[in-house]
Amino acid sequence: ALADFDLALELYEKRFGIDHPEYAICLENRGGVLYRMGRVEETFAALEQVREIRLRNLGPSHIDVVRTGLNMGTVSSLAGNYERALDIFRELKPILIEARGLEHPDVLTVLRNEGLALRSLKRHDEALAVLEEAVEISSRMYGNDHPQTARSRADRGTVLGRMKRYAEAVQDLGAAFDVYLADLGAEHVRTSSVAKSLVVLYEQMGDAGQADRYQAYVKE
Repeated sequence: ALADFDLALELYEKRFGIDHPEYAICLENRGGVLYRMGRVEETFAALEQVREIRLRNLGPSHIDVVRTGLNMGTVSSLAGNYERALDIFRELKPILIEARGLEHPDVLTVLRNEGLALRSLKRHDEALAVLEEAVEISSRMYGNDHPQTARSRADRGTVLGRMKRYAEAVQDLGAAFDVYLADLGAEHVRTSSVAKSLVVLYEQMGDAGQADRYQAYVKE
């Protein structure tokens, strides 16, 4: 498959030049193949080139440019390069807020990703501040009983847990679990993931009864 994309890129370059949208799409798809092969840094390099092409053609706030940037940040996080991911998310955030306003799904996505990168870097105070903003925005956009708000609360809950603020952590994660269970069902991966986090927290708190309650929802 990689050889096919290499050949296609040669043909697109000869016919259209490297600034053409079709070239960028082909390069992005090639990046997807590289990612599935585990060649993460090459994937990032391909996405970076795609973003540069789209920036020149579409401008920084275009949805395709933003999504490519988000993919670059996600690939960086998956590779364990959280500093680079954080830089990307922080570059995107003001562009998105100016173009779309605070209450927009793309802004919420970049806030969550920024918070999780900070969590991975063990910068918990900063992560908490960002994720609290994400919870507030989610609540205004969707209401308190929506899975998107539950996701933001679950993210905040994991940070609170790492800060050993257990009572607040189980409140956030418990609320997220209740929403996921009601809306997505007991078999959903998000329900299981939050249940697993609650098991760990209750075990750390020495509450075996509550840990056992949520263990029933953990899908290995």
